[in-house]
Amino acid sequence: MTPAQAFKTGFLLRCADEGLPWTETEARIKAAEVFCKQADWVESGAKLLTVLPLMAALTGGVAGYGLRQMTDRPTTARDLQRQDLIAAYRLQAERIRRASRLRKYRQPTVRTPKLEVL
Repeated sequence: MTPAQAFKTGFLLRCADEGLPWTETEARIKAAEVFCKQADWVESGAKLLTVLPLMAALTGGVAGYGLRQMTDRPTTARDLQRQDLIAAYRLQAERIRRASRLRKYRQPTVRTPKLEVL
């Protein structure tokens, strides 16, 4: 007898020992089927969890290599000069933006009217 057959036989014998009518036995059988399907999901999930760390390590290695290639430092003097020029332009642009924001937020000066003496 296979383990599955032994489980089914034991399940039916227990239902008979409890004196359950056929309708309640069918309800328990359906509940057991749902439980077994969930157990299959859990088993497949456990298999996935054993493979997942390996996949994560492989993906992390590939992503790290790609990120290194994207952020690789320039090697020629001309590339370094270009980067310095770009950094200077960005700095000047940020200074101009900051100055224009300060001008917009200045409080207008209130001028008091001058009274003329007659």
